[in-house]
Amino acid sequence: MDDANLPSLLSSSKMGYVASTEEVYQNTRMFALSEANPYWCFGEVFNAIGGPHLGLMKAWPIASMIRVMTSDEPSSDEIRHEIKALLNSTAGLGKGNLQKSISRQLEANVSQASSMRASILGMRKTGQGTGIAGSVPQT
Repeated sequence: MDDANLPSLLSSSKMGYVASTEEVYQNTRMFALSEANPYWCFGEVFNAIGGPHLGLMKAWPIASMIRVMTSDEPSSDEIRHEIKALLNSTAGLGKGNLQKSISRQLEANVSQASSMRASILGMRKTGQGTGIAGSVPQT
């Protein structure tokens, strides 16, 4: 099981445990972000890794942020899609604030707010080349 938080298997390349080019990491990333992972939450509203803490139907936005950070292609559709999903998942919290978890089906069904001032993308790398840099909240 990969945890949706940090550290995690998904974040291991960014944390310096393994090179992102290593086959074992690529296979781990592919598994963690797939339906083969029992904690992968996918649905109409949001797709990300979840965990047993809040229920199997709850995806964690932080896992989506880590997915963006570990993508090998800075201008990929994967990054663009994830950032748009994050920006659309705030459920009225205001710019830059994210939920701790989100129901994969019902945007209104969210857990306690996490005021992770979403340097949603102080992960500034993601604002470059995605075509949506103007949408990224400034901190």
